[in-house]
Amino acid sequence: MFRTVQIVPQYTQSFTKNCKLSENASEDHLRFTCIEAIVSMIEGASLDCLAYVESLLQLFMERLDKTFETQNQIVSMEDRSEHNDLQSVLISAVAVSWTVLDYDLTS
Repeated sequence: MFRTVQIVPQYTQSFTKNCKLSENASEDHLRFTCIEAIVSMIEGASLDCLAYVESLLQLFMERLDKTFETQNQIVSMEDRSEHNDLQSVLISAVAVSWTVLDYDLTS
């Protein structure tokens, strides 16, 4: 992990744009791609970006929580599959964020 980076403002702007796009995406594959892009950026985050990664972790946890609240309302198999895919990508984002932030995953 890098100690410092000169492009922190651009990095966080890119995070923000991808987060907004993933939240407003009408196509599920676009939403998943945006979250996967954010995860890739988190994996390469410098120490200067860790506070922002922590805020993204909170966002991912909130979105994941919303998926659990709505899972009983899903009727079709296609919707169930997309819902499961969204949960998978969000869980991946949470796990990567925890790893980058050096959180203890066993507690």
